[in-house]
Amino acid sequence: MAIICNWYIKTSAGLYGPTEVIEGLDAAEEQRLIDLGAASPTITPTLQPAEVVAPAAETERAENDEAIMAALDAMSKKELVHYGAALGIKLSDRSNKVDLVNVLKGEDLTLEALTDEALAVLAKYEGIDDTLPREELIAALEG
Repeated sequence: MAIICNWYIKTSAGLYGPTEVIEGLDAAEEQRLIDLGAASPTITPTLQPAEVVAPAAETERAENDEAIMAALDAMSKKELVHYGAALGIKLSDRSNKVDLVNVLKGEDLTLEALTDEALAVLAKYEGIDDTLPREELIAALEG
């Protein structure tokens, strides 16, 4: 099996960065790194027919990804670690901010766990009044 790094991992074979795949470790070492939150198991893809995505859907997805990245970037390292914990992801506050954002960017967005600043950034991308009270802002972003 192989694992994917969540942050930097040093092994006897070398130094691996976030999103890099490590192969050749024994099962116990792989599980130890996964339990620590330093790595995630790889998923073997099943072959399926290619999905046809309309250009408009691709543009919308790219804009959504950009908004999420901007919202996460608006948060401090400490806030990102707390946000990760709310999602059930154990993150180290020793990681740099870029690594924390990269780990969190692929996760499902949980609006209630975002900071007010991050919600305001999302609201601006959606054309929503970012001065609304927090509960109304979340409701508008969900709707």
